[in-house]
Amino acid sequence: PQALWDHDRIEDEAFMPASMPASMASSGPTATLPARKAELERAAIAQALRRTNGNRMAAARLLAISRATLYEKLAKYPELASG
Repeated sequence: PQALWDHDRIEDEAFMPASMPASMASSGPTATLPARKAELERAAIAQALRRTNGNRMAAARLLAISRATLYEKLAKYPELASG
């Protein structure tokens, strides 16, 4: 089987969505997958809260998670819960 790329490794950019948060774009190749996942989660929650003007029930609906799950995630990101 032939590889789909010519390099010995796949560059990080191959897996990054076009709308990557700025903090993720500069994280470099040493960032771990859990760290990247957490940043994307935090960014999605922040965006949902902005779009709903801080309405947590509407944000949970937008994220397709329960309100209880949103509150659990907000506990991980206290800077989002204060807004």
